[in-house]
Amino acid sequence: MMRIAWLIIVVLCFLSMSAFCQECQVGPRPPGTDLSSLASLQNLTGTEFDLQYTRLMYQLHTDMQALAEVELKTSMDVGLRQLSQNISHEQYDYRKKLDLWYTKATGRRLSE
Repeated sequence: MMRIAWLIIVVLCFLSMSAFCQECQVGPRPPGTDLSSLASLQNLTGTEFDLQYTRLMYQLHTDMQALAEVELKTSMDVGLRQLSQNISHEQYDYRKKLDLWYTKATGRRLSE
């Protein structure tokens, strides 16, 4: 049940980030991080699920950090810029943790 809830959250975040990324030209998604990959999570279990989930979450946090960076470059509101700075740092920390877990599990880094 918990995995289904997380899957729904990831799908919703990807849908919102997909629209954003098309508008701001953050860059193309690496292979394996499109919405069809989210559907593939339903067929995975155990370690394979965890690895794919980690890859998808890493990309999601990369996109969210990019969105916060766009706000930092364009916003005139000091409070919103500070919030965006905090979000950017938080997303970076999540990416580091995901990368560390993935490296321990596979011997390869997500950030390569």
